[in-house]
Amino acid sequence: MHHRLVAEMVRHYLGRARYSGRVRVFTREGSFARYATKRRIAGVSQDDRDSSYAMSVPGRIALIWIDVTMHKSIGSLANSVAHEVAHLVLGQEFPHGPAFDRRVRRFLRGGEL
Repeated sequence: MHHRLVAEMVRHYLGRARYSGRVRVFTREGSFARYATKRRIAGVSQDDRDSSYAMSVPGRIALIWIDVTMHKSIGSLANSVAHEVAHLVLGQEFPHGPAFDRRVRRFLRGGEL
């Protein structure tokens, strides 16, 4: 899948979530890691990243990395993108868990975050 498709999907979900900040989208882990290192963004470790990752640093552009090689269908990709958008929009107040997953599923079905 192409970077443009992923970036458009991220923009779509961010718009639905009424997110007004700027976001930089990555589809290759190496590019994401180099960008974070170059900008001296702390807190990005390999242990934190699985097949996608989102982070928002106050005063900086939010970053989203989606590993497109891990997704065999558009539905799987949409789920990962919505999951990372939820992290940006909801922040640290909603960590992983059943409540977070319910919100992401509702968001994917057209509901609010």
